[in-house]
Amino acid sequence: MRFMPLAATLTLAAASPADAGHDAVADPNEIWACRAIESPLERVGCYDQLFGEPQGAATARTMPPTEHTNLGVRWELDPGTDRGLWLPRGHWRTYILPARWTNDVNSAPASPTQAADPDYGPVDNLEFKFQLSLKLKAVDDMFGSNADLWVGYTQQSHWQLYNTRISRSFRETNYEPEVFTTVPVSFPFFGLQGRMVNFGLVHQSNGQADPGSRSWNRVYAQIGLERGPFSLLVRPWIRIDEARQDDNNPDITSYIGRGDILGIWSKEDQTVSLKLRNSFKDEWRGAGQLDYSFPIGGNLKGYVQVFSGYGESLIDYNHKQTTVGLGLVLVDLR
Repeated sequence: MRFMPLAATLTLAAASPADAGHDAVADPNEIWACRAIESPLERVGCYDQLFGEPQGAATARTMPPTEHTNLGVRWELDPGTDRGLWLPRGHWRTYILPARWTNDVNSAPASPTQAADPDYGPVDNLEFKFQLSLKLKAVDDMFGSNADLWVGYTQQSHWQLYNTRISRSFRETNYEPEVFTTVPVSFPFFGLQGRMVNFGLVHQSNGQADPGSRSWNRVYAQIGLERGPFSLLVRPWIRIDEARQDDNNPDITSYIGRGDILGIWSKEDQTVSLKLRNSFKDEWRGAGQLDYSFPIGGNLKGYVQVFSGYGESLIDYNHKQTTVGLGLVLVDLR
């Protein structure tokens, strides 16, 4: 069988196309040198130099890689973006705001079923705010379809770090676990391209005892559209009702709203986003939040957050205020 490599060598040399730019038969020693290369890519490149490239190979190598979009990466819709199961990814922003200021402190939070806590406060209008938000893919291509199952968790805290009168305690922490499916879609919509639809169930609560306890559950559908550096997420939701005696905030949708719209523009490490919420009745209450992140050196990004309206946190769901925060974003919306 020792004659077979030599026969293969002679056959390849005789079959090499004249238009490949190699008129002379390749040196068998050079062929054996290529064969000894361990890396498959380098070995193929060596053979291409000896016998010429297959038709179209050069064009394929010089074509730019597929450009991934913002939604395509965040929800792993584009080819090559799937990162596997049970690996933490960013969900919404993860950030720290060492300076968050409000124009109107909620000094006596209450609801229709919860009286104001006489021991609450006193609260400063300057505090430390931060948020952690992660998601993990639990099931890939459910039931043989392209739908993926995700588990998400977002935690937002308001810390009275500079308030020595209440021993620098945490004023409010909101816990928000959710589970949702992502279904890839593709359709044009007024100049945008529809990319995905999410269907989810989310719980949100603040973990406090009465009378400061606040919580609710909701189901939602969310559609994601984009064009170039711009993404648009539209999400209506329906609250899952509770018995009146168990409901700490029966009118929450009248203030926080019945859906939100999030627009994101990202380019060259800068991201601007605007989120709007509305009740769509009840005096059209709601809120708006404007965010801007920008590079400040290395991997650090500065972050500015402006909020105005109801429901910056659950304890403030029926309290209207305007807040401004300055800090760093650790995981952005891109």
